Amino acid sequence: MRPTTTGLLSMLALATSVSAAEHSISFQNGVSGYQGAFDRRISSAGDVNGAHVDTSTPPLNSQDRFAAWNHRGGRSDVLIRFDDIVGAGAIPSGATILSATLDLRTASHVGPTVAPGIFAVLRLAVPFDGNSTFDGTFGDGDSSYLSAQDGIDTDNGEADWLIGSLDAGVNEPRFEPNAFYSVDVTRAVQVWAEGGPNLGLAIVNVEGAQTGDWSMHSTGHPDPTYRPRLSVTYTTDPGYRVHELQEGLSGYNGTTDVVLNLLENDNSTPADRSDDVVAAGVDASQVPVAVVDGDDGAGSYDTSYLIHFDTSKVTGRIAKAELLLSTDWQTFQSGDSRGPVTAHQLLTPFNPGSVYDDFAGDAEAMQAANQIGPAVDAAVDILDSELVSLDVTSIVNNWQSGQANNGIYLGAADGNTDSWRFYSSGAADSDLRPLLRITVVVPEPAGGWLLAAVGLIPWRQR
Repeated sequence: MRPTTTGLLSMLALATSVSAAEHSISFQNGVSGYQGAFDRRISSAGDVNGAHVDTSTPPLNSQDRFAAWNHRGGRSDVLIRFDDIVGAGAIPSGATILSATLDLRTASHVGPTVAPGIFAVLRLAVPFDGNSTFDGTFGDGDSSYLSAQDGIDTDNGEADWLIGSLDAGVNEPRFEPNAFYSVDVTRAVQVWAEGGPNLGLAIVNVEGAQTGDWSMHSTGHPDPTYRPRLSVTYTTDPGYRVHELQEGLSGYNGTTDVVLNLLENDNSTPADRSDDVVAAGVDASQVPVAVVDGDDGAGSYDTSYLIHFDTSKVTGRIAKAELLLSTDWQTFQSGDSRGPVTAHQLLTPFNPGSVYDDFAGDAEAMQAANQIGPAVDAAVDILDSELVSLDVTSIVNNWQSGQANNGIYLGAADGNTDSWRFYSSGAADSDLRPLLRITVVVPEPAGGWLLAAVGLIPWRQR
């Protein structure tokens, strides 16, 4: 009997659902038989629990938590690794990671032990174990325990990627006790799934401005559900592919970025613009840091950022696209901004020599002149050492649908006097440069067996 149209659609739907199957798995010591997580705190100052405590096996006083801080002349970094997460009964080798989060539960403490501010999550580039120390395994090894020279330092090659950042959230003055906070670690888990070395992650306060420490439950907590957890969603569908476009990464060199209307010197008179030195356009590949600011009529100008990525090798349906920007923390100028900083599709081209007067003005004027599209996402309450993710899926979808790829525009609302500073394509550390991460689905032709079964093509035999 010939299949009906309804039967045909059902079979195609079934084939599609099987092909695009997503799977979720989590790793947390003591849950579902998993015991592969290992964490350690390394620090420059001791407390009742002692410095350099291996928190995987609690001592008699029950080491059920650890803390990260960088203040009062001391510092504590947290190291964590999830072993045995790729292979049989875990993430299949070579799987595409659709999402992955590190989930940490705060302790019940209140007051200064639940800090405001932000903590960077870095991918470790050197191994650690139960004997690792703050000024030995890491640091310069001179036993002076200086927080600026010891502990996890990206400049010394101890960590490379800024994977993500943990903060209290919009309008939250501090981390709440007894609550889970999550950070996106998809990039790191993707590398591990592809066979790259899994050396773990580090949680570090790199700005040194905290007034308290952040206390998190460790793998030593007696309740397994309170322990650190790695939550992963993946697919083994060969049609899923991830493209990471970052200047200098895997031979990619297709980024162009420009800062427009940049205040370079106010000659110490921020309220008087008559002697200001303002650059109409700056090729951001020649400077380490870009700036976005809003016009307040005094010391802040309408300063915008334009960036273009060469996406000519990206094919397939866009499942997700995000622009990742690392806030400046290595200069002596704050990268903080309350925002909002909005992302828009550029509808007119630019080049490294573009200047402010090439465009209609601020974001409102440019949108009215059809030079940019409406805002697709916004960043608010941005802090030093934060990794900011902007969802630009709709923009990249438009490019894939045939619209011209003129790039992405970032601008700030007028009156935003605290400019946002973030690393540009000219950053010396290539891992901190802007990154466009695109997940695509490349559909495979329906199998001949299926098409023949429903009578769309004849069976062929040799």
